Amino acid sequence: MAADTGYEFSDEENVQLSGLSSVMLFVSRFQLVLGLVLFGAGMLMVRGSAWGVVIALASQGAFNIIVSLWVIRGAKAFEDVVDTEGEDIPHLMAALGELRKVFELQRMMILVALLAALIGTAFIMFPVGDAGTSAPSHEGTHGAPPSK
Repeated sequence: MAADTGYEFSDEENVQLSGLSSVMLFVSRFQLVLGLVLFGAGMLMVRGSAWGVVIALASQGAFNIIVSLWVIRGAKAFEDVVDTEGEDIPHLMAALGELRKVFELQRMMILVALLAALIGTAFIMFPVGDAGTSAPSHEGTHGAPPSK
């Protein structure tokens, strides 16, 4: 008895998947180069630069590199759907798994940014410390209490 080869996409479906893979590869390779440039710029600016700039460049570069590598792996899995026979569904699921990683990372980054914005807003609206709770100022009176 022959083994079941699994689902096989039609030629039209393969054209769509191949086109998607091609676009994903182009964008992710560009994003990878950009990520490497940003990360490298951050590392080159370590000497004599504000740490905020270094951290921003390096973290954005690292983010671009990670996302681009996942998208490249997803694109290659879409290519495998087109190029192989009998393994379309496992390759499709692998591609979707790589895309899911991208969106899970972006979701996490959005949640972290929202939390940081919420905390920052709270600090602005409700200052911590002596602000607003100190004794009245006697500025201009050389320390003497105000006259009645």
